Amino acid sequence: DLKFNIFPCIADPALVHETERIKYENFFGKQQLEDACSDPVVVHFAGFKPWQDPSTIFADKWWELCRVTPFYEEILYKCILKNVIVTQRKRSKLNYCRCKALSKLTFGKKRAHYERKGAEIKKVLEIR
Repeated sequence: DLKFNIFPCIADPALVHETERIKYENFFGKQQLEDACSDPVVVHFAGFKPWQDPSTIFADKWWELCRVTPFYEEILYKCILKNVIVTQRKRSKLNYCRCKALSKLTFGKKRAHYERKGAEIKKVLEIR
């Protein structure tokens, strides 16, 4: 039965191409597909992972089950840490672009300051 191996990308109309959904309907039947989407037993997160994208369909069910495991705090900590690192990297890239632009628009000591600052950020980000 499809409800024992439903893919979020098949259950979410925004993610699935209509021809792909029709293939599933033809193979499993429309009723079985609807039942699997409305009340899944096993969800196969092949593609979008609920710990990477909480807006993924069935992510709420995954987090409910995760919460009762002994690994919940560890998973949550890793998600928060990764988000902080990604956010810091994005902020650093934005600062690099800002320094690069300001080093072209300013003169004298200000230009030297932004060139130096941009070089420091570039080194940290390992931009070539």
